[in-house]
Amino acid sequence: MPVWVAPGLSASVMVRVSQHEASKKSDSVDKVCRWLLDLKLFGHQTLIAGFLQTEMDDACEDSYVTNAIQSLNPSDRNYLEKAINDINTIKHNLKSASGRDQLMGYEGAAAHIWFDVFARLLPKEWKFTGRNRRPPKDPINALMSLTYTMTMGDVHTTIHERGLDPCIGFLHALHPGRESLVLDVLEPLRCGADAFVFHLLDCGIRPKHFTYSDENGCRLNKEGRKIYFSQWAAYRLEWPYFLIDQNNLSQIASSDDYAFYDDDDEYDEANYTKSLKKCCWWIIKDLIAHWEDKPEKF
Repeated sequence: MPVWVAPGLSASVMVRVSQHEASKKSDSVDKVCRWLLDLKLFGHQTLIAGFLQTEMDDACEDSYVTNAIQSLNPSDRNYLEKAINDINTIKHNLKSASGRDQLMGYEGAAAHIWFDVFARLLPKEWKFTGRNRRPPKDPINALMSLTYTMTMGDVHTTIHERGLDPCIGFLHALHPGRESLVLDVLEPLRCGADAFVFHLLDCGIRPKHFTYSDENGCRLNKEGRKIYFSQWAAYRLEWPYFLIDQNNLSQIASSDDYAFYDDDDEYDEANYTKSLKKCCWWIIKDLIAHWEDKPEKF
């Protein structure tokens, strides 16, 4: 029988009440949604800008991805520059958007741009043409789905430790069987998860590390899982926090605020500064401030 250990519910009842109340106010929902999506789109732009810089850097014999990016032709480079500008336009339009349908429409447009960029950058052997899931049909989508799920583990834990209701979201509406707030907090972290997929390719993951079936789609085989989970264990402690807009997010939480550690790890502020769990804490801290209409300014 599963057991969940968390702070007593009475200790966090007031913030949970404010969460429930804010989720019923359209202006609060819009504010939180715009903020979450702005963080996510910043990550898209930052990654694409990084690819453009990589394209100009010297080749690295050990970097599978870098050498693939450096083989791009001028039209591909122009496409990447246009993608950044198009996402910037979407970010501008978000400022006046309202209602989940319109906001999610803009999110979908940005996601389409990002996955098209992903397809252009990947070596052709991966045969990636866009996002698919349930089940994923190709290796890159299998890696994305698994990494989003792994990322959600830290999001889920942090939400419970903060005493919030994981089922009451803002960007993601109420739906039976769905933890909408977990999906909300995941959005700004997706770019870090996508960056991990590129990292895995440099670590030796190849199409030979996947199996296919009609029922389960595409999945990592035993050898592939060994590479994946050994890399994930290190990556989640050194999350690419620069993909989250620091100008639109609170400063690193103090050690007093951040009172939880990873299992079996001794607390070390220097190491946890960049961990996935710390990033979850930042986002949730500011998320609460936004729905309470008092975001911190730094």
